[in-house]
Amino acid sequence: MDLDRFVNDPDALAVRVERRDLPGLLKKRLIVPAGCVALVTKSDGLDALLTAGEEEAELESALLVKETCELSFSSPAGRSAEGLQLHLSLGLTLNPRPALIDLGQLRRNVLAGENAASKGVLQAFFLPYVESAARAFCSARDTAALIDRLDADDLEAHLRDALKKALFESGCVLADVRHPRFTSEDYERKLQERLEREAAERALQQEQELVELRKQVDMQAVLAGLEVQDEADRTRKEQRLARYEELRGKMGDDDVKALILLLDDDAQRAKLIRELINKDVTPEQRAAMQLGDMEDKVEARLREMQQRLAQLTGAELKADANDPITRRVLAVVGKRVLSFDPKTNLHPEVPKEVYDTEEGSLGYLRSARWETINGEGYLLTGAQRGIYAIGPDGTRAFPFPKAPEGKGGANSVAYFDGRLYATHSELGLCEWPLAGGEGRRLCEEETSSASATRGAVIEAGVLYFSVGADVFALDLAKGEEHPRRFKGSDDSITSFVVVGHELVAGNRSGRIYSWSLDDPGSAHAFDVVKKNPIYMLRHTRFAGTSFFVIGSKDFTVTLAEPRKNLFRDYQAREEVRWVDAASDFVAGVSRSGYKIFCWDTHHQSQPKLTIRVSDKVQDLFVVRTLSKSAT
Repeated sequence: MDLDRFVNDPDALAVRVERRDLPGLLKKRLIVPAGCVALVTKSDGLDALLTAGEEEAELESALLVKETCELSFSSPAGRSAEGLQLHLSLGLTLNPRPALIDLGQLRRNVLAGENAASKGVLQAFFLPYVESAARAFCSARDTAALIDRLDADDLEAHLRDALKKALFESGCVLADVRHPRFTSEDYERKLQERLEREAAERALQQEQELVELRKQVDMQAVLAGLEVQDEADRTRKEQRLARYEELRGKMGDDDVKALILLLDDDAQRAKLIRELINKDVTPEQRAAMQLGDMEDKVEARLREMQQRLAQLTGAELKADANDPITRRVLAVVGKRVLSFDPKTNLHPEVPKEVYDTEEGSLGYLRSARWETINGEGYLLTGAQRGIYAIGPDGTRAFPFPKAPEGKGGANSVAYFDGRLYATHSELGLCEWPLAGGEGRRLCEEETSSASATRGAVIEAGVLYFSVGADVFALDLAKGEEHPRRFKGSDDSITSFVVVGHELVAGNRSGRIYSWSLDDPGSAHAFDVVKKNPIYMLRHTRFAGTSFFVIGSKDFTVTLAEPRKNLFRDYQAREEVRWVDAASDFVAGVSRSGYKIFCWDTHHQSQPKLTIRVSDKVQDLFVVRTLSKSAT
């Protein structure tokens, strides 16, 4: 018998030793190992108790038992008072009692005739008693009290009482209850469901609070915008009131009719027309009127009101044969220019054409313009290190005469008489021959000290470009070397257009100025004030009237003819920065740069089409053409 092996085996509990198993031939004796006790049966048939270190030579057999046994239990624990299934994990430290009667109980009830017993045997003996004790303990208590607020002392007291029979029959004493813990999958699931429900309720409450906050912020922004627009110059406000009173008088003091003539929003106008029709018809006529009849009457009254408005103001908002329509919407994205047609784009993200400069050496694109050169259409694009001309003969690159240090690019490109022109915030104004050759810088005296040079617009042989708060005009047709200076803006010019005999420019403070082309000192501020800088100013003809298209990082795109007090705001759910338009569609780029909105010019409340792109749009340009009926 290898006693050392028994002592060092962590799973061993007890073992029988016969005299013949002891070492030696004649003088056999048993020395009780440390950490053990022994129940010895002597040669005279009497039992004796030996503790560690004691020895006995007159013995027939012995039962060696370790002084301490640590058991671990993980088993079902019944249901709580609420009926939830529980599981118990705990450890018990048992010490066999060093007494003859108790070791005899262990030999009889635990070993049960076997020569050895492991911890597993003792654990199997105690398991039903532990499970029964756990079921009784759990059934009288709430799940939360067992899992979240377990009273370990209370459980230990319960176990000591419930395990008395098992302890007596095994001859052991309960020395310690280690790390008791109850768990419940049912409880955890219900707790998780409750936490998710509470989180959803908190999220809903936070969302509602955020919506209310947004409403407050939006209302404050609207009020602030109105205050800026109207209080900055009361003339426009007074003109509106005077116009309303004039219309009201001509309509026979009828508030509804006067409001209809003032409104630009189609939905609001149709609602007021319905009210007007309901007021004019008898109850019998109203009861007999079908929905289709009502819609026909609304359309008829709408046409009537538009004609009346034309008679009163000379600005009937209906199509004109000379109004340009949208041929393509060009968007500069990365090293490509994407071309869309809002009229036929059934799949918004799929462009009609793609102009690719990936193989070029001039870097990312910054701007795009469409020009007709010798009867052929050309796409002129500004890039980081020069410009491209993309036409029927392919793509030609024109590098800057000097490499720029910054990451910006040519913000505008124009053509006149065999030469290309571009403006760049760092390099100023540059020129290249279309046939090929090196470029050169122009007007360096005017642009060298400026932080931003923009524009490159050519009208009637004159090249216009802005530098700081001024716009310059260089007469290319006459071969002038020095430009004229249009001054008077109170802040840096951000965008401008040349229309007829007039130069109109928007600036960083949100104001719009106009000059007569014959008088560079004739600056006049329009009755239009935006709370943000004018990011883009374009021009279009709509309903026979000339409108300026204004983008100012606002939630609307404004079409304005300030001299006739005509304003049309196209609503968006995001701020819009860059804009352009024709008579059929208004286009705008979201502030983030990943969306292009297209509004039907007759429907202002929301875009008809939203085009999403994979990279930020760097520029927007609408290619216009006359409708077939006009041509």
